[in-house]
Amino acid sequence: MTDWSRFPTFRITPETKLWRIHNTDAHPAYFNDSDSWRFGPPPTHKGKFGTCYLGLNDPRTAYVEKYGRTGVITPELRHRDGLSELTIASPVDVADLTNRSVLGNFGVTASHSTDSDYGPSQRLAGDLFDSSLGGIRYRISHDPQMELEAIALFGEPGEHPERFNLAKTTNPIPDDLIDLCREFGIDNLPNPLLL
Repeated sequence: MTDWSRFPTFRITPETKLWRIHNTDAHPAYFNDSDSWRFGPPPTHKGKFGTCYLGLNDPRTAYVEKYGRTGVITPELRHRDGLSELTIASPVDVADLTNRSVLGNFGVTASHSTDSDYGPSQRLAGDLFDSSLGGIRYRISHDPQMELEAIALFGEPGEHPERFNLAKTTNPIPDDLIDLCREFGIDNLPNPLLL
């Protein structure tokens, strides 16, 4: 039987910068318990926890995760969404999927972070949640160089701003971030009213 409590960890501190792009109608601290996302709860854990997905140290992570699925950022999205910089209120230890020892010791591969079948990733999330880890550090599948990292933070399902210090939200999505992310080939569609 696997002892998940021995899984390598990474500590997020109140000094760690986390980033999220979200609809400004909602708070960025939303813990989704849907099975539609990579590290959401498996069926055996439905309602036990939700997951808040955050870019680690680099706002490009949030941008690529949000707009990499469609390959475009429209004027409507740019003004609807906000870029939030967040820090957590208390330190949290998360499972570190970037640690190479997880291959031999736990059978975890990069496919847990990249595969389109979320079943194994969700079962892993359930096992790590049961071992009292606060989430998962992983490399995002939308970065072809596999350098950008994210945190899938576990928490009670729903909106929980108390888990974070006061968020700094910028709306609309800033020009400098859009320019920085052009290397990913995500199109910034012009506003047709300005043409």
